[in-house]
Amino acid sequence: MPAWSAGLTSNLVPQYAAAVLRSNLWPGACVFGLDKKFENLYIGWGHKYTAENYSPPAPAATQEEYPSGAEVTEVPDPHGGRGTSTASSPTGTTRQRGRGS
Repeated sequence: MPAWSAGLTSNLVPQYAAAVLRSNLWPGACVFGLDKKFENLYIGWGHKYTAENYSPPAPAATQEEYPSGAEVTEVPDPHGGRGTSTASSPTGTTRQRGRGS
C-alpha cells in the first residue's frame, strides 16, 4: 500500500480543483493544495494505521462500597447548617450572627 492516496476535490472542472493527498499510514493526515499554496491538516488520535482495530483495555473492576454502620453515620449539624455563631458586644449583650451579618 502506498503511503499517500491522491485525488482531486472536483472531477467536473479539474482545472479549478484542489489536489488532495491523504495519508494511508497516519489516518487523519491530509494535505491539500491549489496553485502554489498548500496546507497540512491532521485530525486523529496519534496512532499509526494497523490492519486490526485498536481496542483499549477493559477498565478495572469497580470497588465495593464502604460499609456504612453506626460509627460512620453522619450526624445533623448542631447549628442547623446555616453557619451561625454567637458574638458578644462591648456592652456585654449577646446577639446571634448568621451569614451576611
